Amino acid sequence: MKKILVILLMLMLLISSGCSNFPNGSEKAAYITSLYFGYDENKSNYYVEFAFYDDKENYIVTNGNAEVKIVDDNGLERYSKKHSFKKSDFFTFYNEQTGKQERIVRIYIPESDLATGTTPNGKVSLNVECGASFFDTYFEDFNQTVQILPYELEAEYISDLSFSYNADNNGYYVQFCFYDVDKNYKKINGTVNINIVDDKGVVRYNKEHSFTENDYYTYLGVPIVALFIPQSEVGMGKTVNGRVRLDVVSGELYWEDYGTNVQNLPVDDVSVYAPSLPVEVKVMTMMILGESELQSKLKITGVKYGIDNSDEPCLLLQAEGEKTYSNNGIDAIDRVPDGFMIKLCDKDGFVIYTEEVYLSGIAKGDKFRSDIISIPLSEIDPSEEYTVRVSELESEAW
Repeated sequence: MKKILVILLMLMLLISSGCSNFPNGSEKAAYITSLYFGYDENKSNYYVEFAFYDDKENYIVTNGNAEVKIVDDNGLERYSKKHSFKKSDFFTFYNEQTGKQERIVRIYIPESDLATGTTPNGKVSLNVECGASFFDTYFEDFNQTVQILPYELEAEYISDLSFSYNADNNGYYVQFCFYDVDKNYKKINGTVNINIVDDKGVVRYNKEHSFTENDYYTYLGVPIVALFIPQSEVGMGKTVNGRVRLDVVSGELYWEDYGTNVQNLPVDDVSVYAPSLPVEVKVMTMMILGESELQSKLKITGVKYGIDNSDEPCLLLQAEGEKTYSNNGIDAIDRVPDGFMIKLCDKDGFVIYTEEVYLSGIAKGDKFRSDIISIPLSEIDPSEEYTVRVSELESEAW
């Protein structure tokens, strides 16, 4: 009987001394580990888990407080609150990687307590104080990056892309806007890679721009991003036609290959020749009896040309010459304006553009330059060669 009592006494002493798989919490925590941030779908709550072990790498349970702070990658503080925990809040978890049973404490965070942001990425950090009887251990800024924070997209769609020339600044504006699923227009920050390639496959521009609220202007209540590109940064080419495409990133938002076709890319030069010049043209006046009479003669000595790379790039032509003859015997009421016809022909001799040119106040012996003729480059191929022909006005012209 005495032996039985001795054995029972020894068992009671072992139990009271904490001889079990885990310490009873009287040991001092040396390390904090196993930080995890998760979401419990059954409870619709987020949670933070962590564990402690002593200087002998034994997992322990303890009492304490944990200040939980969550900040997303945009710098927005989503959550900040102090939670208390006690030894009874720990549960057992078998870690297959380490082969050890860990004692984990879990702190629940109601989903409604987390502020909603525009990115799921951020950082969870803990400031923990703990101890068996009083808080004698402190762990500061124990943290982990996370990718499951609640978030809402600021915008779902990108629209109204345009590419226009601004004469005042001698450059181009790329403009676009954003709106959400409810078609509410939004201002967001981000980056955009602008790529411009012409129809001949030449890359005219490729550069990344950032945009903030300072890059917006409002038109009819719609906030529009307007990014400026100096014309000097857009490469010249042999066609005005091409495509502007955007790759836009704003936090978790991404729009790829959003583009529009354009017809206002700058052109470096067009080959124009006037082999038939100088040429003399006659200006005829129709008389009362239906007969025509020579009114004047104009000698066209040359045609200058140039390129206007404005919002509608054009080939510019200007004729110059001299009035060599004037019939002063014709009554003023019978006179018609002095003029001639300019024709632009392609390499095969086909007329692709015609323009009637009129002069006023020109006397015999006067030299003149005509008004400038603008031919949209979208109507011709700037990579081809062209010839200019000058002829008399058709009878219908007067």
